[in-house]
Amino acid sequence: MISVPDHAHALAAIEAAIAGKAVYVQKPVTYSIAEAIGLRRAVEARKIILQTGSQQRSERPWRSFRAASEAVRNGRIGRLQTIQIGLGLDRPSGQPPAPMPVPPNLDYESWLGCAPEQPYLERHVHPQNRLDGRPGWMTTEDFGLGMITNWGAHHLDIAQWAMAQETGGPRSAEARAEFMTHDAWNVHTTYHVEMEYPGDVRVILDNRFRNGLRFEGDEGWIFCSRGEEGAPPDTTDRELFRPLQASEPKILTPLPGDAIRWAPSKNHFTNWLEGVINHREPIAPIQQSARTLEACVIAWISMKLGRKVVWNATAENFGDDAPANALCSRPGRKAGFDFATVLKKAGID
Repeated sequence: MISVPDHAHALAAIEAAIAGKAVYVQKPVTYSIAEAIGLRRAVEARKIILQTGSQQRSERPWRSFRAASEAVRNGRIGRLQTIQIGLGLDRPSGQPPAPMPVPPNLDYESWLGCAPEQPYLERHVHPQNRLDGRPGWMTTEDFGLGMITNWGAHHLDIAQWAMAQETGGPRSAEARAEFMTHDAWNVHTTYHVEMEYPGDVRVILDNRFRNGLRFEGDEGWIFCSRGEEGAPPDTTDRELFRPLQASEPKILTPLPGDAIRWAPSKNHFTNWLEGVINHREPIAPIQQSARTLEACVIAWISMKLGRKVVWNATAENFGDDAPANALCSRPGRKAGFDFATVLKKAGID
């Protein structure tokens, strides 16, 4: 069970897979595109069962995402044209802290792992004496890329599922974003991303959209979310925050017996364990979660470069765009924390 910060997912998951262990890894499945491809290779080489923590694919506690994506996949809104996605907005994690001594209960060398060398800051890691609030690593690009991979890993996963692109990806992305300017906190804040997918489907992500996904077709629309989880605390309009809505009631009526249906998964953890016992793919396997991660990072790369990028989903690269390709990976700080070295030692290319 891998629940370490995002930058450490890949190495822990790859080493577990090489050791032949079944793996449950939280989303985003890795930090970089190169890591996602490497983890997929390790899983396939060792034939282990990996479940990604994309729990919106399972029925509990949010059936809305399965219902909406199945309806879209079965043509209930006609030809899919646009998907609008809201991910929420990151803010700085307080005032920039000063470097401090490493506490005796922390192996900071291992915590940093593949991330760049830097002084210890408690709020970059995990609070020592409180349980409230989000840890500062979530708003620090050395350890995570911000909302685009945080909530993006959930919602872009559902979008690609609905589009039949769960093992594909966008053709291009064009993004603009503002970034935090604190010394400690530096992920993106506001954002607007437009991605083009096969079938001329446009996927638009914007911080002004309500958290969730709105699928728009030429015969109607469907919106899905986690319901009141995304509602302001002072809201009185509970009807507005229903987790599943459509332009017409008939869009949400039960699908016929011959419809495309997702594999059953009432509980995400149970689905993983059943996969381990029966050696069958879980509901969120690495072959699909790697592609979700790619879509998120493609958007982030466009944010960082401030321009459009063109993606080749078959080759899993940006063609001859060297600056974009350079952002698909980063070298491990030391050999012991370099996933590519670990794969090579295990004989996995």
